[in-house]
Amino acid sequence: MNTVVSRTLEPGHPEWPGALDEIAGAPKRLFAVGRPLDTSRPMIAIVGTRRPTIAGVEIAQSLARGLAQGGFTIVSGLAVGIDAVAHQAALDAGGATVAVLGCGLDVLYPRPNLKLRDRIVEGGCLLTEYEEGVQPTKFTFPQRNRIVAGLAVGVIVVEGSYRSGALITARRALENNRNIYAVPGSLRNPMSQGPNMLIARGEAQLVTSFKDICDDLAPSMVWSRSDEAPQVEQDELAVLDLLDDSPSTSDALLRAGTMEAGQLALTLARLEVRGWAVRTAAGYALSTSGARIRAAISRQPSVAPHRNKIDPLP
Repeated sequence: MNTVVSRTLEPGHPEWPGALDEIAGAPKRLFAVGRPLDTSRPMIAIVGTRRPTIAGVEIAQSLARGLAQGGFTIVSGLAVGIDAVAHQAALDAGGATVAVLGCGLDVLYPRPNLKLRDRIVEGGCLLTEYEEGVQPTKFTFPQRNRIVAGLAVGVIVVEGSYRSGALITARRALENNRNIYAVPGSLRNPMSQGPNMLIARGEAQLVTSFKDICDDLAPSMVWSRSDEAPQVEQDELAVLDLLDDSPSTSDALLRAGTMEAGQLALTLARLEVRGWAVRTAAGYALSTSGARIRAAISRQPSVAPHRNKIDPLP
């Protein structure tokens, strides 16, 4: 990609991420190339070491894939390692991803990720605060990390040493009241030092699955609505149709429906927060209020034809 046709984003621009206005030292403008930023979608950052273990790669793939399926935009820094894995998994899942660069858009860096970079331009978005010609340095990367943290509602640290860039991103996120999540690892793995330390200090929530993150973020993704005429999203209605008085496991609901795993996990978490589903040791069950909502909606002729019907469990 030798010729880059970029657009400039500033506060007030339709694509400007309002979350950046909340952080210290917010950029005054950004340069972008690729698909327009959808600021209505929640963003979550996945960061980690440039030298991941096989286990680290697998969990980063699972997290990015599940969260992308759930409607999150995956944000990272396009570095070799965990960053690249997260971007790739999001795109493979048909989701959205944003790569924040520590250089100008015309600088082809990092070299091992040029094919991935081109793919992000086609299916996601590249962002930077640096003008064309600015080369990456040890100073531009920490600056880049504050934007990665600022864009996201939360930052997930998969693997990284005490001095890794992933820990810098986590620190920036803490400074700006973002949620921090960390994947624990073996004490014998030096790349687990950073996540384990964040968990031990109580600075990060321990996570092992995208479901943990969906459960934690669900309250912030549910807003108050009138009890007389609650607004129900199509995915919520589809899962309500699957639920019954007896609990069903997530795997059973996944097999019975047409949703991807990440979308189902986030929808179940929202239903639980709204009091329309109950989670038990045996799985998820329909609550009394959930049954009332489902019955009320089924009586609305204007709504019923648009329902995303899923065959009930056998």
